[in-house]
Amino acid sequence: MPENTPLDRLNEIFIDETTKAPMLTTLVTVKAFVPKSRLDDIKEGELDSLLKASRTYSEIISVSKRSSADRSMTILLADTLDTIEKLNNKKDRNDVKHRPVLDQTFAKQKDNVSLKCHNEDMKVVGNDDYKCYEYSTKLKGTKWDKYTMDALNPAVRDAFLKTLSTKSIDGDKIHPPFGLHLQNYTEDYPAETKQNKKLKYLDAPHMNAFLLIPPIATILNAKLQNKPLRNMVNDDKNAKLISYMCRYQFRTKAVTTNKVHPVLMYYKANAEFKTTFFINNLSGNDRCVPVTIFLVSMYNACMLFQDDKTTNLLIPTLQRFDMIGKLSDESFIETMSENLCNTYFSNFENYAYTNVIICYFLSMTK
Repeated sequence: MPENTPLDRLNEIFIDETTKAPMLTTLVTVKAFVPKSRLDDIKEGELDSLLKASRTYSEIISVSKRSSADRSMTILLADTLDTIEKLNNKKDRNDVKHRPVLDQTFAKQKDNVSLKCHNEDMKVVGNDDYKCYEYSTKLKGTKWDKYTMDALNPAVRDAFLKTLSTKSIDGDKIHPPFGLHLQNYTEDYPAETKQNKKLKYLDAPHMNAFLLIPPIATILNAKLQNKPLRNMVNDDKNAKLISYMCRYQFRTKAVTTNKVHPVLMYYKANAEFKTTFFINNLSGNDRCVPVTIFLVSMYNACMLFQDDKTTNLLIPTLQRFDMIGKLSDESFIETMSENLCNTYFSNFENYAYTNVIICYFLSMTK
């Protein structure tokens, strides 16, 4: 038995005052709401009902406080894009000579590939999708694999960024994110020849996308799965979906379309596929694909059409979405995933289309 019981110790503090305990004896100001009872006497059974209502009210307040403390998905996206934008200085983004030399290529992906043809082609090369489709070499290797697994880690991102470092038309060493100019889509492209007809050139919009898609997709996937961002590290499913988007979905085809490539079934178990599927037909957690592609297209559209490329206008647009009180993360994802055009667009038409949407959003969120 202890010499002094807790009760003895309390008596020493509050009654005998022989022991000092400032944390227990210092007076503090407390605010409280004391409701006036409408009942003369609480009858049997009414106390349980009162306590239940109090608990419910307390839970509502707790959820509200937690929601206020958590950053919304659009703020997370805006902050991430803002951080990435700082990897390059504004002077370079506005400099028309700050453009990469187009000296790397990858195979154009075919449109309307049937599942039967895909399976036959993959079987010939031992189910090696790189041998089958010859996507960009930037999207394979240790640094790329690590980036898809931990896209929000600055050290991992910077290591991958070095693989995107290239020579500019004026001879300087440059890396994304790039400001985009008309010359990126016109005079920079070599003339089409018999040798390069089936190839696509790795250009500035591609490199912007390779840098942006992993962190954007990771944030969207975390929200769709209701997971903390820290739990997305080494998430194999998320990493495979990122690789699919970069290798097969973003500006990789001979014609710019939003059709789903059957190789998705190789990257995602139990993925549903039809030859007529567009990415906005994807449902559930797969809605990450159309929303990510849409946001990256909007980012590149801003970089192309803005006269002043100091701040990409997608960033303040995403920040303003947070001012719309009733816009939940689910509503944002659902709207962005369903409202993509199913028709065919050339590169210029595609960017013009997304630019019009950006202007609309800006006008709606001012």
